[in-house]
Amino acid sequence: MKKDQNYVSEIDQLLAELRAIVPESKTQREEREKYQVIAQKRDHVMAENENEIWEEF
Repeated sequence: MKKDQNYVSEIDQLLAELRAIVPESKTQREEREKYQVIAQKRDHVMAENENEIWEEF
């Protein structure tokens, strides 16, 4: 049986509606921004001094 990739549960629909209506608190905004930075660093790794590792080989 093939899974429905576009399925959204009722609770997810409700949460999406609430997020659209209820303003984001300062703490929620800070958390979202913090995890955006983490995701950016995770998805776009930039090695510092990449050549140093291989100098001895």
